[in-house]
Amino acid sequence: MTVKEQIKELSESFSGHVPSNAPLATHLKNLVHLNQEAAEGFRKAASLMESDQDELLFKTYADQRERFASVLKAFEEQERTEGDSSHDIPAIVRVAEDFAASAHRVWMSLVASVTKSKLQSMLKECMRGDETIIESYDAAVSASNSRSEVHNRLTSQRADIKAVHETLSRLTREATDKN
Repeated sequence: MTVKEQIKELSESFSGHVPSNAPLATHLKNLVHLNQEAAEGFRKAASLMESDQDELLFKTYADQRERFASVLKAFEEQERTEGDSSHDIPAIVRVAEDFAASAHRVWMSLVASVTKSKLQSMLKECMRGDETIIESYDAAVSASNSRSEVHNRLTSQRADIKAVHETLSRLTREATDKN
């Protein structure tokens, strides 16, 4: 791989994208990580809610993302034993992603403390995270080459996340109308 290709790959990784030519195991590993980060984000949002109902909503989505990560982890381990791990995401990229996710959770706390509607602000922040993860699912689905079990699971999880995103969008509109 040329230096130019390595720089391009590293740049794609920093932007939250796994290189398109990466093996399926790398896409799955990325989705495991993103789902774990999403679960933490939803838990953070839940902790900022004043209503038990709103808290339960975010905890439900956090639990969903933990389940998704667990299932994908098993597929990732299976793929890794069968394939090549030469496209692993560089450690520096993971550190940067972890920092960014932590910073986002701090941002969520700050936004919640200064906005009129904590619910509305947390819905918007969670929607931003879901937009990123949906793009990563799209890439993983493409990399799965219609492998029946993995492809079907990725497609199903993506649809579930898209439905959550639509629900968050609807709730955001409703919260806006109330204010």
